[in-house]
Amino acid sequence: MQIRNVSFDELPVEIKEIAEKELGNIADFLGACIFDYETGNKDYIVRAVTNHSIVEMTINSKHVVSRVDMVSLSTVMEAIEKFPERFGS
Repeated sequence: MQIRNVSFDELPVEIKEIAEKELGNIADFLGACIFDYETGNKDYIVRAVTNHSIVEMTINSKHVVSRVDMVSLSTVMEAIEKFPERFGS
């Protein structure tokens, strides 16, 4: 298995179209991670930020959204304030 971090622009056109259809009107894309299982199957994990949350969406080789995870920005801010040692140098 190979794992690569890539920019949103480096994703295959079909994957970008799905991500933009699902999140394009409400999110700014941060980047992506490609899990290549070397069997012909790949998972594309697209990362984005909205006005209220951070989103990770997994799109598989069949061009199906198989998972969407969201964390509110207020939760991220609360975690940074409560546990700054985990986020700073």
